[in-house]
Amino acid sequence: MKKFQIVCILCLGAVIYAQSPTQLALDFSIDKQYMRELFESTLAKIGQSHILVDYENTGQAPYLINASIKPEQVRCNVTVELFDVERSLTLFSESMYSSYDPTVLYQTIQELTDKAVNSLISSLKADDIKENEELKEQIANLRAHNQELLNRLVEFTQWGEDLGGRVNTLKEQNRNLADRVATLDQDNQDLGNRVAALDQYNQNLANRASALDQYNQNLTNRVAALDQDKQDLADRASALEQDNRDLVATVAALNKQNQELYEVTSSLEANFVRIPSGDFFMGSQRSETSRDSDEVQRKITIDAFYIGKAEVTQKEWTLVMGSNPSHFKGENLPVENISWFDAVEYCNKRSLKEGLTPAYTIDKTKGSVTWNKEADGYRLPTEAEWEYACRAGTTTAFYTGGALHTDQANFDGMKAYNGVKSGYKERSTDVKTYDPNPWGLFDMHGNVWEWCWDWYNDYNVGPQYNPDGAKTGVNRVMRGGGWNFYAQYLRSANRGSNLPSYRNYDLGLRLARP
Repeated sequence: MKKFQIVCILCLGAVIYAQSPTQLALDFSIDKQYMRELFESTLAKIGQSHILVDYENTGQAPYLINASIKPEQVRCNVTVELFDVERSLTLFSESMYSSYDPTVLYQTIQELTDKAVNSLISSLKADDIKENEELKEQIANLRAHNQELLNRLVEFTQWGEDLGGRVNTLKEQNRNLADRVATLDQDNQDLGNRVAALDQYNQNLANRASALDQYNQNLTNRVAALDQDKQDLADRASALEQDNRDLVATVAALNKQNQELYEVTSSLEANFVRIPSGDFFMGSQRSETSRDSDEVQRKITIDAFYIGKAEVTQKEWTLVMGSNPSHFKGENLPVENISWFDAVEYCNKRSLKEGLTPAYTIDKTKGSVTWNKEADGYRLPTEAEWEYACRAGTTTAFYTGGALHTDQANFDGMKAYNGVKSGYKERSTDVKTYDPNPWGLFDMHGNVWEWCWDWYNDYNVGPQYNPDGAKTGVNRVMRGGGWNFYAQYLRSANRGSNLPSYRNYDLGLRLARP
């Protein structure tokens, strides 16, 4: 039987987890003494205390045990790996999730350690089975050899004297075995003392956990104070930024007093609504019918901006782009069957046509689009701007209330929502066919889906100021629902998305400007 050595390296660092508005923190470490006692105790429990454990990482042991903790937001991932160095073979590797509570964390380490040691013992037993097969072969050879010895016994008259000497040797071995039993008894006593030491160590850990609880409470109080300071600074910064924007707008108005600006301003006033700055809760209430899991509410602050009274018509699109891609034809019908890339290109071309600075830089070779937020040209609204404008101060599922009728918007009303069931026109309708919302915007519910600027992703948690979505993604956001969708998809908080190259006869756009 081999004499085995195990190297155990545990890497536990400081783990800090923060979550706004309340942030928690946990700071702990495990020393080598704890791991030494843990592994020796585990080996002793399964009767394998003869296996030596090396904690100095000499690189000469046949087995290596690595343990690590990977911190995540609300839990950590504990991993233990057992590696056979001589055979370059992983005997055991398993991960378990654990909370940051020290007691639970140490229980997780204990459980994974027990599994790793059991895996090692299973490996050793497999080696023993192989050695037993070799021993059987050796026994067979010994039996043949013994037969030869028996044959030679006749020739050796001194065999009896040799047997006497062997008996004396066995007696000496028995005395050695008795000494070893006495040594094992002393080892058991030492284990009892170590168990008592572990009990004291656990008590020390409990005391430390109590201290950490107090430390976390102190941190929570401090975070609350910092959050208030941050909010005060944000309010002040918002006021200063608004003052700066007002000054810039005043200077721009004084410098742009030519006929071209007059025409653009007249068009802006005629076809766009100035949305006031303000706060609102983006997303849906938990009680809202057909609410989706990606509609988590958070407080949003929006600066004032312009947004089109209506969806871009086929006439407006053709005057700029020179062609009409729509499935349903009509000058006052909303343009549809356009991709997100088509929409941002239209924004730039219309801006140039009206003497404005384009909002987007489009790299067609890379398929990338960047937004110059200082430009005064046309652009797509952000998802937050769109919902803010759609709600127009309302908090219900629709700006019309808790339900929607096909007398109020163009959609498939054949499926009831909150008890209301109506008709279905089965195609798009002229813009401004239905009454506007409280801020004078038409078709914010239904007719065609409207592209937004944002990449689709989960909302960031906590209050946001003029959010513009994730930095990267796969799909771009669509809002408002279409003529061929049920009422539940037309809710103010409902989120749609698709590839930026996607086109369909129920998908158009609405323009925005700073």
